[in-house]
Amino acid sequence: MDGGFVRISGVWSGHLDRTHVISRKLVNFYRDRFDRPVDLGRMIEWRRAKPVRMQPQQTALRIAFVGRMAYQKRPVTALWAMVQLARWARKHGVDLRFNMVGEGPFLRFVRQIAETKGLAARITFHPSSADVRAVLRGADILILPSANEGLALVAIEAIEEGVFPIATDVGAMGELLPRELLTPPAPAQTVRGIVRIVDRFWRDGAFLEKQALTLRENHENLATEPSAKDVITGYYSEAMGAK
Repeated sequence: MDGGFVRISGVWSGHLDRTHVISRKLVNFYRDRFDRPVDLGRMIEWRRAKPVRMQPQQTALRIAFVGRMAYQKRPVTALWAMVQLARWARKHGVDLRFNMVGEGPFLRFVRQIAETKGLAARITFHPSSADVRAVLRGADILILPSANEGLALVAIEAIEEGVFPIATDVGAMGELLPRELLTPPAPAQTVRGIVRIVDRFWRDGAFLEKQALTLRENHENLATEPSAKDVITGYYSEAMGAK
């Protein structure tokens, strides 16, 4: 948050009338760094979350990655996690399949590594125009190994579709995911963390149920807060009323 639009908009606070943010972390940042109020509006519309599909000890497991094939989303880290998960699955007799949604400059490297590691037959690649919710409805787990994030919308969609999201502990992901489903951001630790969490889901039914309950509660709490639509509609109403 120390660069890009966030910092620039803070530096130019005297020239801005309103700023909309999507996380409490950003609310605190603007308050502490620039001593200015901003408007929190969540990028969410109320939709009841479906029950999670994953069950302990299930013999088939589906894992998804959704994101631009560029450094920020770290698709290569996602692929290395898939390589390690494939080894885990062979050891435990689990039929493991993957879906990767997205396009971008890293896609050819991801495909090359998948071929080299013998994983290509287990990965279905989808273009960025794919129906993400349809992909999620066929998944048990979503992995988000991003280098940086705000509050990833696809993680919200995953919860709504009955999918467990696992993400790096960056940005405001901790406002949605419990700490047990967050991994350190360093790539090697991210990979180990993803495998560890998947293994625990598979082994530990009590852990699985607890995380499902916490995700549902966090999702419901976010949905009770002002939405981005509410905030931005208010801006337009204010602007029109000033004319």
